[in-house]
Amino acid sequence: MAAEERPDRGDRNVRVWSTESDVTFTIERGLSPRISRDSRWVSALQEPPLVDSNTARPKNQRAGQTLVLLDTQDGSRRTFDFVLSYDLTYFSSHLAYLQSPEAKADEEEPSKGNATKPEAKSVAKEVKGGTLHTVELVSDRVFTWQNVTQYAAHQEINHGTGESWKKGYAYVAFVTHDQETGHDRLEIAFVGHA
Repeated sequence: MAAEERPDRGDRNVRVWSTESDVTFTIERGLSPRISRDSRWVSALQEPPLVDSNTARPKNQRAGQTLVLLDTQDGSRRTFDFVLSYDLTYFSSHLAYLQSPEAKADEEEPSKGNATKPEAKSVAKEVKGGTLHTVELVSDRVFTWQNVTQYAAHQEINHGTGESWKKGYAYVAFVTHDQETGHDRLEIAFVGHA
């Protein structure tokens, strides 16, 4: 079970409780938790600390958020920055997430005292789509595609006559945008077996 805790003061957290033992985990400053279908992974978006929120610049929705992925088997965590959206495949073997096209621009943005190249941010805003990453969770293998505007992850179930249901093959379908021609292209990629 996963839920947001919202104290009267301080940062909110996501708490995760096992229904089979007394194991609990906390994702600091987490919100909007999701539990994978197999209950192995709990994902949550992460807010910046409250103490930083007064000094932080206005939130840029196109810059995305930090995604935290908690492994309930051992409590380990993985974080992914500048995430606009994400999804886990049906059997939770792969994570697909769309990274903001502004991720690189935000990292390279000059300090306030150095006002050179103000046009760099306006160029980043013109980019249509982001970078799609598909992470194989058991091996950390990553597949990447640029200028992706839409995507969907799918995991097929293998079964035949007299066979039991088995974890199957994972695919990701996505639309890429070609900036030069203005055309979109649909692609389907095989990303591995569960």
